Amino acid sequence: MRRKYKMTGCARFLIFLLIFTPLVLIGVSIYNGNNPIDQVKELLNIETTEQPLERNVENDNKTSTVSSEGILKSTIETQKETIQELRKEISDLKEELQQKDRQIQLLQGSGNE
Repeated sequence: MRRKYKMTGCARFLIFLLIFTPLVLIGVSIYNGNNPIDQVKELLNIETTEQPLERNVENDNKTSTVSSEGILKSTIETQKETIQELRKEISDLKEELQQKDRQIQLLQGSGNE
């Protein structure tokens, strides 16, 4: 008669981890308010094709649509503002650098005398 194979403790532990680990990931994600499927896609670098976002919102019997085009326009505007702020900061830093260079030259000039 053939002997039945016995599973070792290590094999049992590995099978337990294969089942338990994803369950813990899902539970913790839901507890933190995240979507576990999105987190797995993010970890695996899987990109989803997004449908154009379009909703009808009714306010005082007026219907307005929020579309992806509107969202993109507002995003572009905020990016333009950020670019302007960064350009101003760069010019300010360039001015400060020139002032420091002048100070260094003056100090070097006074040290040679």
